[in-house]
Amino acid sequence: MSQVPCGAERQRRPATRLAVEAHLAEKFGLTLRPLENFAPRAKFTPEEKSFWAYQPVLDTPPPAVHDESWIKTPVDRFVLAKLESQKLVPAPAADKLTLLRRVTFDLTGLPPTPEEVDAFLADESANAFEASVRPIPNCWTGSRRDSWTEAGASSRSTG
Repeated sequence: MSQVPCGAERQRRPATRLAVEAHLAEKFGLTLRPLENFAPRAKFTPEEKSFWAYQPVLDTPPPAVHDESWIKTPVDRFVLAKLESQKLVPAPAADKLTLLRRVTFDLTGLPPTPEEVDAFLADESANAFEASVRPIPNCWTGSRRDSWTEAGASSRSTG
């Protein structure tokens, strides 16, 4: 019968691994090597440890800016601070028609319909912009790609 780990080495191993080791040793006469032998601990240089992605996230307070009237969200403070540091000013706010054209072109690649323009310009509510954005059709969101993906996968598996 093979040797089952005991003592300090046995205490370091999880109970499920010990159960598997005991079963394999009893039934087949096999023993497993310790996991430490398979994957040595990674060693990082100070330069690698200082890479930005491995740094803890810091709570950065929003910077002070000169033009408080432009700020609508906390993120705007960071944008405006960068603009002010380069002696730039934000572009003026777009008019309603330009805003509608930008969002419909960005989302659909098409201009807004005359009906959408009329409805948006007539809507004076606070959520007029959100209400004017038409939903993107399902065929554009990738739901129809599944059949093509499956067809490609089946052709690779039989070819």
